[in-house]
Amino acid sequence: MTLQHTPRPKWLTFDCYGTLIQWDEGLKAVAADILQDKGEHSIA
Repeated sequence: MTLQHTPRPKWLTFDCYGTLIQWDEGLKAVAADILQDKGEHSIA
C-alpha cells in the first residue's frame, strides 16, 4: 500500500495531557520507522 495518491493533511494536532513524559522517544521512534521505510538515515 502506498500513500502516493492520498490527500496530505494541512495541519496536525495531538493531545499531550498526561503524555509529556517520554513523548520525544515515541516521536523519534516513529520518525525513524518512517525514514527507514523510505531508505533514509535514522535519526539519533
